[in-house]
Amino acid sequence: MFVAWQCAQLLRSAYHQKNLADGRRIAQRVVDTFHTCPIPEIARLGRTLRRWKDAFLAYFTTGRSSNGGTEA
Repeated sequence: MFVAWQCAQLLRSAYHQKNLADGRRIAQRVVDTFHTCPIPEIARLGRTLRRWKDAFLAYFTTGRSSNGGTEA
């Protein structure tokens, strides 16, 4: 349970960085590591983020742009 909480906090922290470059570095770390997590749900999220890496990391290089509004 603690490992899952740590993963969630790491992912959350990427979005809460004031400096987008710092957020991107954390997000890149998430992409690079989550797929190896021993918790199946976290590993699955990691594999999904690896497949969507470009779109996921683009949030941090496009001034926090997202298509969330169009999908809502």
